[in-house]
Amino acid sequence: MDKIKMHFEKEASEFDQIILKLIPYYNEMISALIAAIPFEASAKIKVIDLGCGTGSIANKVKETFPNAQVTCVDLAENMIEIAKTKLSLYSDVRYQVSDFYRFDFSDRYDVVISSLALHHLINDEDKQGFYSRIYQ
Repeated sequence: MDKIKMHFEKEASEFDQIILKLIPYYNEMISALIAAIPFEASAKIKVIDLGCGTGSIANKVKETFPNAQVTCVDLAENMIEIAKTKLSLYSDVRYQVSDFYRFDFSDRYDVVISSLALHHLINDEDKQGFYSRIYQ
């Protein structure tokens, strides 16, 4: 995880431009993710974004669900700083610099989102265990 952290700390300032080049239909992917959230737009929901990066998805959540309370979790402090800037209009967004694999899910969430981050889990056993923790 240290190598991953260093990589994203370094790329944070260019991440939004890089992701648009690397992932075809990235914006459509985000739209599909938001459309899959099974709540009314006015719902007061708690959302956690695991591996939030620069906050692009959390921003779309807040645009679509203005009453959502969002927690952004990312390993890279530089990513969190960019997310804070991007989401500065919202007072109900929380930020946590943390390895989401080791994150303490002491709060309950209505929605758990992650985009292009969970593949960093090492193997299928790790993924199954992590998904089980999220579900619980």
